[in-house]
Amino acid sequence: MKQLNCPVPVLAVFEQGKVRPLAFKYQGRRWSVTQVIRDWQQFALLEEQIHTFVVETETRLAQLSYYPQTGRWHLDKL
Repeated sequence: MKQLNCPVPVLAVFEQGKVRPLAFKYQGRRWSVTQVIRDWQQFALLEEQIHTFVVETETRLAQLSYYPQTGRWHLDKL
């Protein structure tokens, strides 16, 4: 996977206190998430929470990070 760390729009479902990405857009292409392989939470500087997901798309793996305090999503790796 290539390191990217860029903001991306993400379609996600929020239910029962959990979030799950369904698709994201990168370089004009919509990438559908077929499976969440792994997810975990961590804290960054100033106690900002980060929820990270390793997901499978139709053709590759990707790593997405969600920042719940601001609602931002980042594509970390593809």
